[in-house]
Amino acid sequence: MGKSSTLPPMVSRYMGDFSYSGFGDKAPSTDFSSAKSDVSAGSISEVDRATMSVGGVSYLRRSLPNMCGIQTPAKVYPYHLLITSNYRLPPDVDRCNLERHLSQSEFETLFQCGRSEFYMMPTWKRNELKKRARLF
Repeated sequence: MGKSSTLPPMVSRYMGDFSYSGFGDKAPSTDFSSAKSDVSAGSISEVDRATMSVGGVSYLRRSLPNMCGIQTPAKVYPYHLLITSNYRLPPDVDRCNLERHLSQSEFETLFQCGRSEFYMMPTWKRNELKKRARLF
């Protein structure tokens, strides 16, 4: 009796030989046409490098969600512009959080509660209320 195998005998017979696919002939070549990389060849200018190191950080900050707790208030739109049946929503509207763009009075009228109460509800409940108000 030989060594025990973790693979079934039929599978292990095919796992060891890669010559039929070209892998067994030789290792892939690692030769490059030039010893220089694109960066050392000058494809990135000094201006581009400065933009990446200075402006890139500010771009990264703009592209990530605001995690420091200080949020700019969402622009308020009337309810009839935010309904999901309106296919031409204003361009700066957060489509996932349309309720944030309602005025306080419209919000309370639609959801029968204040914003703090609404956001304390479980997600499924908020989504149901938003569906009923056609804001989901």
